[in-house]
Amino acid sequence: METREIISQQNIESLHYALPALLLALTACVILVQDLTEEPHRRSGASPFLAMFGLAAAGLCLFFRVPVQTKEIFAGMAVLDPFSWFFEMFFIVVAFLAVLLSVKSRELQENRAEYFALVIILTLGMVMLASANDLLFVYLALEAVSIVSYVLTGWKQHSRRSSEASLKYVLYGAVASGVMLYGLSLLYGMTGTTDFHGVATALAARGNPLAATVAALMVFAGFAYKIASVPFHQWAPDVYEGAPTPVTAFLTIGPKAAGMAALIRFFYVVLSTPGDPAADGFTWVPAAAPSWPMLLALISIATMTVGNLSALTQDNMKRMLGYSSIAHAGYMMMGLVCLTQVGLRSVLFYLIVYCAMNLGAFVVVAGVIDETGSEDIKAFRGLSRRHPIAAVSMAVFLFSLVGMPPLGGFVGKLHLFYGVIQRGGEVGGLNIFYILALAGVLNSVISLYYYARVAKAMFMEDAPEGSTRTMAIEPVYVGMMAFLALNTVGLGLYWGPFMAWADRSIYLLAGTN
Repeated sequence: METREIISQQNIESLHYALPALLLALTACVILVQDLTEEPHRRSGASPFLAMFGLAAAGLCLFFRVPVQTKEIFAGMAVLDPFSWFFEMFFIVVAFLAVLLSVKSRELQENRAEYFALVIILTLGMVMLASANDLLFVYLALEAVSIVSYVLTGWKQHSRRSSEASLKYVLYGAVASGVMLYGLSLLYGMTGTTDFHGVATALAARGNPLAATVAALMVFAGFAYKIASVPFHQWAPDVYEGAPTPVTAFLTIGPKAAGMAALIRFFYVVLSTPGDPAADGFTWVPAAAPSWPMLLALISIATMTVGNLSALTQDNMKRMLGYSSIAHAGYMMMGLVCLTQVGLRSVLFYLIVYCAMNLGAFVVVAGVIDETGSEDIKAFRGLSRRHPIAAVSMAVFLFSLVGMPPLGGFVGKLHLFYGVIQRGGEVGGLNIFYILALAGVLNSVISLYYYARVAKAMFMEDAPEGSTRTMAIEPVYVGMMAFLALNTVGLGLYWGPFMAWADRSIYLLAGTN
């Protein structure tokens, strides 16, 4: 009875630290209640503005409450630290931009209040996932993110393609979720606890190496599905193509980053321990120590290679960018393989760059789709003469995704490659880190082909017959294109503050406090 009262008191005290998440939950409720109180024929269209106001309020709350040390909340189920703070702020910014992208979208004309409420709920789920410090809480947060994603994918109620994409997403997600849950149950059975630190301690002291490896691989399957990593990537192209374009833009960044955050915390806290601080490295716990660097490096190489090679033959822009997002998940996994602070910092910085350039590309795609009704690359022919701002912005985003200087994508990939090369060392007789860096460079070269196809269509080909001489893209889209393009260029010229932010965000997670 006394223990229950202590836990209850801890939960009440934790509400103070969970204020941004509570604001998001309140915002979703306000949107739904406001919509219910309005007469059907007198819709005010206040839902997106309420969503943006709620996100801004949560963001300001985070901005003025930067954590300087680790604080466990809700009886250790979640943790508040610079790492979770980074991702919470990241998710709120991405959600704000996604809401802004959705306001004028012609693909989202039905049940708009419910749509914006679900975007806020999805953001809440991602915030929970980034701060999860318990096996059970990880699973619940991942399911919250997944279930809302299924609904948003099938939002176009009268589109067979959207319904098919949603169904495939559900089926793949159910399998991955079941496999992950079984792996979590194995970890609990071996250690007798669901707390991350408790599991790590028990595995290091008395864990069964084979069972721990099997369990960790099953848990990894759940995270790999969320970030669309090979071999759990099959759902991504169909889902990204079938979902409404603003939803696709959100899914390629938000849930992917949330899965990466949970994957990093799981591997760095549960399956590894800080090594020699002077060496800036980590070591795998003895009970779960197969050749993880080799395995993760092979998955990273396979992910970026499959994504890029599959994108080469795509004519549908959303599908092409979907395969591209798979490849970029492979790039980000390079930093995870290193097990160093430099590698981890490079992943966080690359997420910032990826947000600007990938979301920007989808803004241009959304504008072109709304004006032409086509997702094909042919719709981009002659775009430089029909809408110069859209064409120039798209070129900036595409060449940044390749990794060409002096754009943000170049700096992001440069830090990833540097982290891998700095790590060095042989695994199983092979210098897998040098091979990984070489694979990343070669894949960047391969990606230039399909990105350049779009640039060629925009600047070197004539507009399709029967198309208008000019394209009237919504001003909100044009503003977002310009803003994100400037940020993409800016991150390639002056990245110091963002790199410092990423560095501070991994400080406590790396155990150097």
